[in-house]
Amino acid sequence: MFVVMKEAEGVEYVVDSVPVVDEDHPSSSPGWQAVDRQQDVISFGSDDSFNLDSDDEAQSQDLEKEDTIDPSSVRFNIELLREYIEKGQPTLDMIDGKDVCLVIGKTGSGKSTLINGFAGKMFRAVERIVEVNGRKITKTIYEPDDPLEGFEIGHEKISKTRSIHCFEHQSSNGQVTYFVDSPGFEDTGGHEIDTATSVLLREVAQRCKSLRFIIVISFTSLMDSRGQPVRGLLKMIKSFVEDFNKQKKSFMFLFSHMPHPGNPSLESPPERLQREIDDILQGSTDDDIKEVLQILKKSLQRRFPLVQIFSPASTDFSSLRRFAEKGLKRIESDKIVVGQCGLTMSSQLKLDSEVSRALLEVKSLLEGDPVIDSKRVNEICDTLSLLHKFIGSSNIKIGLAECKRCIDAFCDTCKRMVDQKLEQGTVPGYPFSEEDILQLKSSS
Repeated sequence: MFVVMKEAEGVEYVVDSVPVVDEDHPSSSPGWQAVDRQQDVISFGSDDSFNLDSDDEAQSQDLEKEDTIDPSSVRFNIELLREYIEKGQPTLDMIDGKDVCLVIGKTGSGKSTLINGFAGKMFRAVERIVEVNGRKITKTIYEPDDPLEGFEIGHEKISKTRSIHCFEHQSSNGQVTYFVDSPGFEDTGGHEIDTATSVLLREVAQRCKSLRFIIVISFTSLMDSRGQPVRGLLKMIKSFVEDFNKQKKSFMFLFSHMPHPGNPSLESPPERLQREIDDILQGSTDDDIKEVLQILKKSLQRRFPLVQIFSPASTDFSSLRRFAEKGLKRIESDKIVVGQCGLTMSSQLKLDSEVSRALLEVKSLLEGDPVIDSKRVNEICDTLSLLHKFIGSSNIKIGLAECKRCIDAFCDTCKRMVDQKLEQGTVPGYPFSEEDILQLKSSS
């Protein structure tokens, strides 16, 4: 969801200027050059011009926070997890062996908005009046006229994106890039979506030919719990590569929902962003997170396109898309650390608990009524089989093996009982009762 906030009294926040990339001079390979401070224009040059390791440094209104729904009190649903994973399989088939640009961010940061913009969709501004802490606030929401299927933009606190989706774009030179959108992490969707997203992104990293990253971050999340949501996101991003510093040119960070007071004497959006990053740095003790934050800070100071400010009201989506396609470095799939792109501890614990619960349900069904619910037993077994294929944790492997053992043991018992009843049925004068018929039906 993209919004610009205006207080009813007249204080207005406007968005920053747009990044532009020139595609009309493709004679040299696109590289990284500084962005002009006044115009925020990205130009292409040699890779040497983008050097965050040098010692030279360039000169360098809180918004409404979106509440999130805590899914911790909701029971983990492995059937729902299976559904989300199955919905992502068509995208996995599309990106197999292809060049992929992965779009990652929290719910509401603007991932689906970005891809709709990349697809050339036009946005219109729709104003809504809401009440926040007793004050009336005008919300300007940007919506595409005809959103891409699978990339609809939600304006509620629950994410509209429920599984990974893919947008295929072919550039003028025939090169095809697959932009993959994913649900937001650990916010409004629940542990099922978090788990499905984690395993599907791991599959994307394993199956693609190469990978680049666009990370979309809402500015308001920097101020939420001292930047804790951003810390978690940066930790996950860094886990994709062994050395983030060496691979930094494969990552672009877009900051959305930036406040920009109309008074030019106040600090500019890049300055405000740098100040918030400094605050998070001072409160962080995690070296992995600090490394990423330091790179973001240097990029802002030197106006390099590793960090951009993004708004549907002003961003030149075509230029930004071309830069993602031509300016970001590809990481070959064998360089991706897929083993570390796993589940959160919370999701893993909930999943293990639900696997145990499912196994108990299978045992209960097999030991219950004379006529068992074979459809439900098969559903649980199929779900555990799919989870074993995509997640493959030891607990799922053990649970699946035990489930199959229970089913095999039940089938063996049924077969012996059928053989026994058939043999009894051949004995002259054997009183074949209704109970015998019921037992045969339950075993068939």
